[in-house]
Amino acid sequence: MNDQFDFGDEPDPVRWFEDPERHCVGTGEAMWFVPDGHRHVPELNRAKALCADCPVLLDCAADAYELGDRHGVRATVNLSSSTARRKLAEILGIA
Repeated sequence: MNDQFDFGDEPDPVRWFEDPERHCVGTGEAMWFVPDGHRHVPELNRAKALCADCPVLLDCAADAYELGDRHGVRATVNLSSSTARRKLAEILGIA
């Protein structure tokens, strides 16, 4: 991970996507990956709402930002949106 997004130096940290407290656990892929061009479907809105107070939101956002993800919802952001990268940067405080 880029040092810019290093959120701690724990001896053996659990990665965000392995954290059992993350809000996306058990929700199914369909909620997070909507067809391209669909911006206001109920699944997308539910996914964003689940992300809003997720305990791993910053780690998820940093991962999506670093990887340049372009599909699905991560950290309240629809990654297929033309403004996704800017929104992730705002969440991370680097905008």
